[in-house]
Amino acid sequence: YNIDTKSDTFREKIRIADERGVDLVYDASVFGNNTNQNAVWKIKRDENGKIVSREIIFNPNAKGDMTLEQVWTHEITHDMEGNGKYKTMRNELLEYLQAKPEYENAFNDLKAIYAKVYAEENLTEQEFNELIEDEVVADMLGSKLGDTEFLKSLNKEKRSLGKRIYDWVVDRLN
Repeated sequence: YNIDTKSDTFREKIRIADERGVDLVYDASVFGNNTNQNAVWKIKRDENGKIVSREIIFNPNAKGDMTLEQVWTHEITHDMEGNGKYKTMRNELLEYLQAKPEYENAFNDLKAIYAKVYAEENLTEQEFNELIEDEVVADMLGSKLGDTEFLKSLNKEKRSLGKRIYDWVVDRLN
């Protein structure tokens, strides 16, 4: 990553993760030879389905061109998934993305990656597919929130979704 671990930005990310109870882990073994995947979100549950830990696992061998901010936005999005506002935005965003021709390939690529990450979990097919849909949403938010042209386009095509994303981001900042 070539991350400056002494930078204010990096320290702020650690502070937020600590406040939210999210562990930050660097583990190349999770990714095998995949240097395109920057990080994954991993939750662990007990035998009753209760979440016992949440981790962002970073790939120290990643060669991607995503910035720390993009990776962080993607991964911390997962920590907000239980929020009602998030669920509404997620569903509307998925509907928008599923209409795009590249959606199916992106979904299937993510399924292949996450099949390895969640191999030990006893997820139903529906639970696994919902997890992948959350990845699609987090990918879009991580890569596109700073893209002015995308946001303008989204605002034109689906103004209510653009407003919902804006409101969700503002809500997260407060």
